[in-house]
Amino acid sequence: MPTPTDLVTDLPADFGVFGQAVDTQMKTNADAATQKATLTTKGDIYAATGTSTPARLAVGANDTVLTADSTTATGLKWATAAGGGMTLLSTTTLSGSSTAISGISGAYTNLQINIQNVDTDAATSLRLLINGSTYRSVQYVVNSTTTTLNTTASGIFTGTVNLDASTSANNWVFDIYDYTRTTISHAMAYSGVYLNSSGQTCKLGATASSDANAAITSITIDTNGGANFQGGTVYIYGVK
Repeated sequence: MPTPTDLVTDLPADFGVFGQAVDTQMKTNADAATQKATLTTKGDIYAATGTSTPARLAVGANDTVLTADSTTATGLKWATAAGGGMTLLSTTTLSGSSTAISGISGAYTNLQINIQNVDTDAATSLRLLINGSTYRSVQYVVNSTTTTLNTTASGIFTGTVNLDASTSANNWVFDIYDYTRTTISHAMAYSGVYLNSSGQTCKLGATASSDANAAITSITIDTNGGANFQGGTVYIYGVK
């Protein structure tokens, strides 16, 4: 390219040399660019397979996380989170005198069964059956007073007092540990707040264990006395 101080220039030759330099640089830039067509699907990302070698890493499955893995071409992969946290497995509305929930995933370490806003059309008690089998309550506490051990063989009861049929302020949480094991009974703990038939607020806490050696795949919640549910929701969470 001619300079301002040039008195005599060969413009065609100078511009030819300049154009070659520009063309060369443009080609170099184009060759180094990553083609946007490399990404073909929503969620795809760029990852390197080596020095200056970008590649497409396809989007992973829902709820997976990006994880380093030196054995893959890009050094990355999509994988299930290693641990921690809770995952909502199901939401079920209580109805009739008994509600069964089956097909519980076995992909977690513990289960939490959260039963909220239970309402019945008559005073009754709540009962939890697991796998349709018999479980024994070990100990329960009502209003901070430990009662006689309950050794019923017909399910886990919320206590010896009845639910008040005029309110939905009845709530429980059951935590079941190592629920997929088949070689020993499952330990569990539960607690709750509810109103009894006299309108008194009762706080309940207990521990329990199962009678059967089987992975837990289903639960049944019933009123143990013929009353029907008018409301209530069961949330089952898997816990890592």
